[in-house]
Amino acid sequence: MSELPAAARDGRLYSLALELETERDLRVEASQGYRAYALLLHMIEQHDPAFARAIHDLPGQKPITISPLLGAEPTRERTIALKAGDRLWLRVTAIGEEVFARVLDCLLHAPSGSSLRVDNADFRLTRVISVPGRTIWADCTTFDELRVRAEPARSLGVRFWSPTAFRVGGTRNFVVPMPEQVFGSLLARWNQFSPVQAPAELRDSCRDGVWISRYRLSTRMLDFGNHRELGFVGECVYEVGPVVPPAMAAWLVTLARFAYYAGVGAKTTMGMGQASLIEPARREAAPAVTGRP
Repeated sequence: MSELPAAARDGRLYSLALELETERDLRVEASQGYRAYALLLHMIEQHDPAFARAIHDLPGQKPITISPLLGAEPTRERTIALKAGDRLWLRVTAIGEEVFARVLDCLLHAPSGSSLRVDNADFRLTRVISVPGRTIWADCTTFDELRVRAEPARSLGVRFWSPTAFRVGGTRNFVVPMPEQVFGSLLARWNQFSPVQAPAELRDSCRDGVWISRYRLSTRMLDFGNHRELGFVGECVYEVGPVVPPAMAAWLVTLARFAYYAGVGAKTTMGMGQASLIEPARREAAPAVTGRP
């Protein structure tokens, strides 16, 4: 299992959703991504301990991401008030068919209606959805399909669903979605896992010819138990200047769509960096960022 990143290079990308139902009235912290990661590893470990250890011990970028709890709007105190029977979601993405198959197999072996704990909250697992079209959180594609679909665009928007940040100097979080940070992060992940490499010159294109034209962003502080992480959520539109060749502009669209599966920035296995391209037809009427399916 130490070769897991190489095994992910079969070119397939997946996203699936876990539907959870609350068992009682409660209030939970809005940022549960790191606890969701612990829950996912626990569920995998129950069926496939070796795979759970391999995922946990894998250095660097991992071929999975997990969201925080989705489907409820936090209060000003960054908590979520829930009533018995409310339904929320956790979203898991996987790069590579083997990774996806093993994650899905472990989740499907959890008994229907089994009780799951996220911090102080007890949920019932009601559904695992992997079929595209049933929720915005479930879909699948390939690296090749992302490349083939991409047309050059001179304006593209990205929605950051969960707090996103970039490590600077190894200790500080940079919380502005500058083009070179966003697309540089996606470029590194694409080239780590994809069978076809994206051109390294994209970094120069982002620095010299891409800029932020408008945004709707706010910062969020996430509590990780023994420390906190500052990030941003919202929407950002990038303009691609004429100095960026059409082929490079198409690659930017490809990477923005890849964000749905790969995440952006730091701690994407712990709920941070959930992001997606705002498709042009929907950009002007984009909804507020609430995490609702």
